[in-house]
Amino acid sequence: MRLIECKRRNEDNCLSADFSAAETHYSVGLMIKLQTNIVPELGLYNNARGWIRDIIYLDDSGALSCYKPSEQSRVPILVCEFPTYIGKPISEVMAEAGKSTWVPIAALTLRCDCNKCHRTGLPATVAKADSVHSLQGVTIGSGKPIERCIIHWTKDAESKWPGIFYVAASRPMASGDFSLAGDLTLDALASVGASDGWKKQDKEMTRLTGLSMQARRNARSVVTKPWHQEDGCHHGSRQDYVKRIEEFVGIVEAELRSASTGNPLQPPALGSAGASVRSECEACLAQWRASFLREGEKV
Repeated sequence: MRLIECKRRNEDNCLSADFSAAETHYSVGLMIKLQTNIVPELGLYNNARGWIRDIIYLDDSGALSCYKPSEQSRVPILVCEFPTYIGKPISEVMAEAGKSTWVPIAALTLRCDCNKCHRTGLPATVAKADSVHSLQGVTIGSGKPIERCIIHWTKDAESKWPGIFYVAASRPMASGDFSLAGDLTLDALASVGASDGWKKQDKEMTRLTGLSMQARRNARSVVTKPWHQEDGCHHGSRQDYVKRIEEFVGIVEAELRSASTGNPLQPPALGSAGASVRSECEACLAQWRASFLREGEKV
């Protein structure tokens, strides 16, 4: 990777220190995660996890080459398998070989807010180990990029980051998908939800909930005022909410009837998805109707 030092590194609003490491080592079979959004709609989003399946180099003419120790500045192309990728395969040959989720990851240039420094390199880093916060939204278990995990948790960590044990323990799909690096004593377990940090957090959540409920009561008390009406519905009322749900359901139903444009940079339409995906979408729409609509309300 090539790094141009930022002359404002110690000043405010300079993000050069937040970029990825200046030197990273890769190998075939290594689990990695993306560090930026490439095409989020196709599953190549920040924090998406996959494996390196090949590392290729190109010479100045664009032809396949090999690694040369004398050319340290030449950045390779990573061929990675991302289970989350839903775009078109690289080629029909790759698809027939069962490699439809293999995609090339080339170098990107990240620029600092000061517009004076930048770094060119691969937007991927080692993901075999990670912080609990970085794993939020990640499901661990059979068939997932991460099938097993070891949680390094301590009483001290819980006091610094309230709720961190819950976040970590809720990533695995089953109890057999994780283990604890140390012993879980009754004293340590009692610290969950009992630290000063957690109490402050709980107090703030209670305050925000109270404000939210008061706002709801205030909205109910003014729905009779004519200036809150919009398209025949009181803004913020149940009727207004049902109307917005109706619009959302209509959009999804239109998507289920549509077909893909064939543009590889556009996400595939729901109508072109497999039967199981369409069935799941239809089930979700049915849940929306059942959960938010009273008998006699139309959608």
